[in-house]
Amino acid sequence: MALSGWRAVIAFENRITMPYRFIKHVQVDSFTPEPGTLRMPGTEIPFSSTYAGRFLYGNDWYFLSFERTNHLLLLDLEGHAKYRKIVVQVENPTEIAVTLQQHLLAQHE
Repeated sequence: MALSGWRAVIAFENRITMPYRFIKHVQVDSFTPEPGTLRMPGTEIPFSSTYAGRFLYGNDWYFLSFERTNHLLLLDLEGHAKYRKIVVQVENPTEIAVTLQQHLLAQHE
């Protein structure tokens, strides 16, 4: 997934590469970070739904990139060296989720 424009700048990254083997679950849903989630580094614009960058909640690292809290692509990860969850705002999240789910099912057959 590639970020562009201001989201890439404030997220301090412009590309996240995630091998399929780390993706445990894919869904399109709403997401709001829990209170106590820390920006490490990342950007959270107060009084908005804008998050971009790396965030730490408890012992779990999240990569977040969105400007709204609904209709987001959520990836739950397992075994990745850094992240436990990736939440991004993308065009056609449902199409992307279906494609990822089909690929993950094919890997398990």
